[in-house]
Amino acid sequence: AGKLELAESFLADMKEKKVEITTETYNNLISAAGNADKPERAIEVFDAIVDAGLERDHKSYSRMIDALEDTPYSDDMFTVFKEMASHGISSSKFKDIVTEGSNRKE
Repeated sequence: AGKLELAESFLADMKEKKVEITTETYNNLISAAGNADKPERAIEVFDAIVDAGLERDHKSYSRMIDALEDTPYSDDMFTVFKEMASHGISSSKFKDIVTEGSNRKE
């Protein structure tokens, strides 16, 4: 979790110094949380994007789905994907997710 702690510290410094925090900043923190096997933190950061008055972009969704993969929250990947699609964001990367999702029973 060392890189996640470093990213969290960097974010706190940015806030303290009143540096503009962008969607990309949050996206990088989602990646750090995913890489540290902290899907709960990734979810918090994903939600914080909207709470900060910013818009999620294709990287937000992609990194969130990656952070949820192979975790107890993996079923939430489909919810994130559906939200992404409802905002008109698409990516060929998610073709496998759609295929796998259509094979699941709800």
